[in-house]
Amino acid sequence: QILNGNEVVSQLSSYEFYWSNGVHYNVALNDCATDNDESNRHTTGDYHCFANDEPSSFLLCMQRAAKVTGQYWHDEEGTKLCVHPKFGTWKAFRAVVVFHTNNKANDTNDSIIPEAPPLCPCPLSEEEIQKARESMEYALKVSGYSNGYAASRGSSGTDDLCQYLHNSVSSGSDWSKVSPSMRPWIQLRDCISVGREEYKYCDNQILYHYTKDVDILKRELNLDR
Repeated sequence: QILNGNEVVSQLSSYEFYWSNGVHYNVALNDCATDNDESNRHTTGDYHCFANDEPSSFLLCMQRAAKVTGQYWHDEEGTKLCVHPKFGTWKAFRAVVVFHTNNKANDTNDSIIPEAPPLCPCPLSEEEIQKARESMEYALKVSGYSNGYAASRGSSGTDDLCQYLHNSVSSGSDWSKVSPSMRPWIQLRDCISVGREEYKYCDNQILYHYTKDVDILKRELNLDR
């Protein structure tokens, strides 16, 4: 409905992107703007995707945002994996978008927040969940968490681990270069059978997702020439 013509777009006062890398991007629209022209005001900032002790920080968890859509099951207690009933773990969350309407639009019935959809039931067997949680424990130990998952519950330890998994760049343009501490995290995602046969990423996509090695992108660009 938001994108259904200029009439609906004109009811927006602003919209915000919360990207999965922690960047907050805000666009404030003027009364007559209906697209991203030069009269729009853009501001950027940062937020935290994961737990943080800073008082000025706020948390936006992509997995929990996916859960409340009713399309994904989230293993909050063990692996933290978000599993789709069809695609399994082979998906990526890029951003949460929040639309703000102007006062006139807020006076209408259209601004009523709808009820949340029912939560997605777990698509995995108990045996598969247990296997995934054992893989999680092993990945934590290999990454330096000798006491398993319990050792990662501290906020500083969690931040360090999230920084390593999501924001660090390492060599990994082929499997032989992937570090021993990163391999178990790839195996954790791969141990879920739902969607694996049809939707599992190709090797280069998996490698880039976990290592951020730009040599992989360069190689793919050369292949397309």
